[in-house]
Amino acid sequence: MSEPKSEERKIKLKSEQLPESKLRHGQQPPGCLSR
Repeated sequence: MSEPKSEERKIKLKSEQLPESKLRHGQQPPGCLSR
């Protein structure tokens, strides 16, 4: 509990990246799954 702000920012970034990656996976992104 030394830097709660940095942890909150990481959680926010993760929560924002989670839905994006899911949406991209559903649309079958070119270059991502193709790799």
